[in-house]
Amino acid sequence: ECGWQSLLRGIMRLNNLAEDASVWLELAFQLFSREHETRGMALARSWQVLQAVYVDGNQSHWPERYGAFAQLADQVMPTLVVEEKLAVTFALGLGQICFAGELESTQELLERALAQAYQSGSSSALTRLRLLRVRLALHQGRLLVARTTFEQAYGALADRHSFFELLLIHQTAFDLLMVDGTLSGLQQQQAALTRGCPLPVQHRVLID
Repeated sequence: ECGWQSLLRGIMRLNNLAEDASVWLELAFQLFSREHETRGMALARSWQVLQAVYVDGNQSHWPERYGAFAQLADQVMPTLVVEEKLAVTFALGLGQICFAGELESTQELLERALAQAYQSGSSSALTRLRLLRVRLALHQGRLLVARTTFEQAYGALADRHSFFELLLIHQTAFDLLMVDGTLSGLQQQQAALTRGCPLPVQHRVLID
Protein backbone atom coordinates (compact mmCIF):
# COMPACT_ATOMS: atom_id res chain seq x y z
CA GLU A 1 0.00 0.00 0.00
CA CYS A 2 1.41 3.40 -1.00
CA GLY A 3 0.44 6.84 0.26
CA TRP A 4 -1.57 7.79 -2.81
CA GLN A 5 -3.56 4.55 -2.75
CA SER A 6 -4.35 5.03 0.93
CA LEU A 7 -5.32 8.67 0.36
CA LEU A 8 -7.63 7.78 -2.51
CA ARG A 9 -9.22 5.03 -0.44
CA GLY A 10 -9.66 7.42 2.48
CA ILE A 11 -11.24 10.10 0.29
CA MET A 12 -13.63 7.57 -1.24
CA ARG A 13 -14.56 6.26 2.20
CA LEU A 14 -15.05 9.79 3.52
CA ASN A 15 -17.21 10.75 0.54
CA ASN A 16 -19.49 7.87 1.52
CA LEU A 17 -19.23 8.75 5.25
CA ALA A 18 -17.68 5.38 6.08
CA GLU A 19 -16.44 4.92 9.64
CA ASP A 20 -12.97 3.73 8.63
CA ALA A 21 -12.12 6.83 6.53
CA SER A 22 -10.00 8.27 9.33
CA VAL A 23 -7.86 5.11 9.43
CA TRP A 24 -7.01 5.37 5.73
CA LEU A 25 -6.34 9.10 5.86
CA GLU A 26 -3.96 8.73 8.80
CA LEU A 27 -2.22 5.81 7.07
CA ALA A 28 -1.79 7.96 3.97
CA PHE A 29 -0.24 10.78 6.01
CA GLN A 30 2.18 8.41 7.75
CA LEU A 31 3.23 6.79 4.45
CA PHE A 32 3.78 10.20 2.87
CA SER A 33 5.77 11.30 5.93
CA ARG A 34 8.14 8.35 5.58
CA GLU A 35 8.85 9.31 1.98
CA HIS A 36 9.04 13.06 2.78
CA GLU A 37 6.28 13.57 0.20
CA THR A 38 5.09 16.99 1.38
CA ARG A 39 2.42 17.41 -1.29
CA GLY A 40 0.75 14.18 -0.23
CA MET A 41 1.11 15.08 3.45
CA ALA A 42 -0.68 18.39 2.90
CA LEU A 43 -3.51 16.79 0.96
CA ALA A 44 -3.97 14.04 3.55
CA ARG A 45 -4.04 16.58 6.40
CA SER A 46 -6.59 18.64 4.46
CA TRP A 47 -9.00 15.74 4.33
CA GLN A 48 -8.34 14.98 7.99
CA VAL A 49 -9.46 18.52 8.88
CA LEU A 50 -12.74 17.89 7.08
CA GLN A 51 -13.09 14.52 8.82
CA ALA A 52 -12.58 16.13 12.23
CA VAL A 53 -14.93 19.07 11.71
CA TYR A 54 -17.76 17.50 9.74
CA VAL A 55 -17.82 13.78 10.53
CA ASP A 56 -16.39 12.40 13.77
CA GLY A 57 -15.93 15.59 15.81
CA ASN A 58 -12.56 14.35 17.06
CA GLN A 59 -10.84 17.73 17.30
CA SER A 60 -8.92 17.47 20.57
CA HIS A 61 -5.48 17.18 18.93
CA TRP A 62 -6.07 19.74 16.19
CA PRO A 63 -5.34 23.03 18.01
CA GLU A 64 -1.66 22.00 18.33
CA ARG A 65 -1.60 20.13 15.00
CA TYR A 66 -3.02 23.02 12.99
CA GLY A 67 0.11 25.22 13.14
CA ALA A 68 2.25 22.50 11.55
CA PHE A 69 -0.41 21.90 8.90
CA ALA A 70 -0.52 25.62 8.03
CA GLN A 71 3.27 25.71 7.64
CA LEU A 72 3.22 22.59 5.50
CA ALA A 73 0.46 23.99 3.30
CA ASP A 74 2.33 27.25 2.82
CA GLN A 75 5.43 25.30 1.81
CA VAL A 76 3.76 23.12 -0.82
CA MET A 77 1.12 25.53 -2.18
CA PRO A 78 3.27 26.62 -5.19
CA THR A 79 3.60 22.99 -6.28
CA LEU A 80 -0.14 22.21 -6.28
CA VAL A 81 -2.53 22.31 -9.22
CA VAL A 82 -5.54 24.61 -8.92
CA GLU A 83 -8.01 22.01 -7.60
CA GLU A 84 -5.50 20.93 -4.95
CA LYS A 85 -4.78 24.53 -3.96
CA LEU A 86 -8.47 25.21 -3.48
CA ALA A 87 -8.95 22.01 -1.47
CA VAL A 88 -6.03 22.82 0.84
CA THR A 89 -7.18 26.43 1.17
CA PHE A 90 -10.67 25.29 2.18
CA ALA A 91 -9.18 23.09 4.89
CA LEU A 92 -6.87 25.89 6.03
CA GLY A 93 -9.76 28.34 6.33
CA LEU A 94 -11.86 25.79 8.18
CA GLY A 95 -9.00 25.17 10.57
CA GLN A 96 -8.41 28.88 11.13
CA ILE A 97 -12.01 29.28 12.23
CA CYS A 98 -12.45 26.08 14.23
CA PHE A 99 -9.01 25.57 15.74
CA ALA A 100 -7.30 28.97 15.78
CA GLY A 101 -10.16 31.50 15.86
CA GLU A 102 -8.42 33.65 13.24
CA LEU A 103 -11.41 35.28 11.57
CA GLU A 104 -9.67 38.23 9.93
CA SER A 105 -6.99 36.14 8.23
CA THR A 106 -9.65 33.67 7.16
CA GLN A 107 -11.54 36.48 5.43
CA GLU A 108 -8.44 37.41 3.40
CA LEU A 109 -7.68 33.78 2.55
CA LEU A 110 -11.27 33.17 1.51
CA GLU A 111 -11.54 36.17 -0.80
CA ARG A 112 -8.43 35.10 -2.71
CA ALA A 113 -9.63 31.51 -2.97
CA LEU A 114 -13.10 32.50 -4.16
CA ALA A 115 -11.59 34.60 -6.93
CA GLN A 116 -9.43 31.66 -7.98
CA ALA A 117 -12.40 29.28 -7.89
CA TYR A 118 -14.47 31.61 -10.09
CA GLN A 119 -11.58 31.86 -12.54
CA SER A 120 -10.99 28.10 -12.65
CA GLY A 121 -14.69 27.28 -13.08
CA SER A 122 -14.56 24.63 -10.36
CA SER A 123 -18.16 24.34 -9.17
CA SER A 124 -17.33 21.90 -6.37
CA ALA A 125 -14.60 24.12 -4.93
CA LEU A 126 -16.81 27.19 -5.28
CA THR A 127 -19.62 25.51 -3.35
CA ARG A 128 -17.31 24.49 -0.52
CA LEU A 129 -15.74 27.94 -0.30
CA ARG A 130 -19.17 29.55 -0.20
CA LEU A 131 -20.07 27.25 2.70
CA LEU A 132 -16.86 28.35 4.40
CA ARG A 133 -17.98 31.96 3.93
CA VAL A 134 -21.29 31.06 5.60
CA ARG A 135 -19.45 29.61 8.60
CA LEU A 136 -17.21 32.68 8.80
CA ALA A 137 -20.16 35.07 8.54
CA LEU A 138 -21.97 33.26 11.35
CA HIS A 139 -18.89 33.60 13.56
CA GLN A 140 -18.79 37.30 12.68
CA GLY A 141 -22.49 37.75 13.47
CA ARG A 142 -23.32 38.67 9.85
CA LEU A 143 -26.51 36.63 9.48
CA LEU A 144 -27.72 38.29 6.26
CA VAL A 145 -24.40 37.56 4.52
CA ALA A 146 -24.58 33.97 5.78
CA ARG A 147 -28.13 33.47 4.45
CA THR A 148 -27.41 35.00 1.05
CA THR A 149 -24.22 33.02 0.57
CA PHE A 150 -25.89 29.78 1.59
CA GLU A 151 -28.65 30.35 -0.96
CA GLN A 152 -25.97 30.81 -3.63
CA ALA A 153 -24.22 27.59 -2.61
CA TYR A 154 -27.41 25.55 -2.40
CA GLY A 155 -28.73 26.89 -5.71
CA ALA A 156 -25.49 25.96 -7.50
CA LEU A 157 -25.24 22.44 -6.03
CA ALA A 158 -24.55 19.94 -8.80
CA ASP A 159 -27.13 17.24 -9.55
CA ARG A 160 -24.53 14.58 -8.79
CA HIS A 161 -22.87 14.96 -5.41
CA SER A 162 -21.43 12.70 -2.73
CA PHE A 163 -22.88 12.09 0.70
CA PHE A 164 -20.01 14.16 2.07
CA GLU A 165 -21.05 17.17 -0.02
CA LEU A 166 -24.61 16.61 1.16
CA LEU A 167 -23.27 16.62 4.70
CA LEU A 168 -21.53 19.97 4.19
CA ILE A 169 -24.69 21.54 2.78
CA HIS A 170 -27.02 20.31 5.48
CA GLN A 171 -24.73 20.90 8.43
CA THR A 172 -24.41 24.48 7.20
CA ALA A 173 -28.19 24.67 6.89
CA PHE A 174 -28.54 23.40 10.47
CA ASP A 175 -26.09 26.05 11.69
CA LEU A 176 -28.14 28.75 9.98
CA LEU A 177 -31.44 27.43 11.31
CA MET A 178 -30.12 27.19 14.85
CA VAL A 179 -28.86 30.78 14.75
CA ASP A 180 -32.13 31.86 13.19
CA GLY A 181 -34.14 29.94 15.80
CA THR A 182 -36.32 28.29 13.16
CA LEU A 183 -37.17 24.93 14.72
CA SER A 184 -39.78 24.03 12.09
CA GLY A 185 -37.20 24.61 9.36
CA LEU A 186 -34.72 22.35 11.17
CA GLN A 187 -37.35 19.59 11.41
CA GLN A 188 -38.05 19.89 7.68
CA GLN A 189 -34.34 19.54 6.91
CA GLN A 190 -34.11 16.45 9.11
CA ALA A 191 -37.11 14.86 7.41
CA ALA A 192 -35.60 15.48 3.97
CA LEU A 193 -32.28 13.97 5.04
CA THR A 194 -33.91 10.87 6.53
CA ARG A 195 -35.29 10.01 3.10
CA GLY A 196 -31.86 10.36 1.48
CA CYS A 197 -29.63 8.32 3.82
CA PRO A 198 -29.74 4.61 2.96
CA LEU A 199 -26.87 3.54 5.24
CA PRO A 200 -27.02 3.67 9.08
CA VAL A 201 -23.69 5.50 9.41
CA GLN A 202 -24.78 8.10 6.87
CA HIS A 203 -28.06 8.57 8.72
CA ARG A 204 -26.28 8.93 12.07
CA VAL A 205 -23.71 11.48 10.89
CA LEU A 206 -26.17 13.55 8.87
CA ILE A 207 -29.20 13.42 11.15
CA ASP A 208 -28.03 12.75 14.71
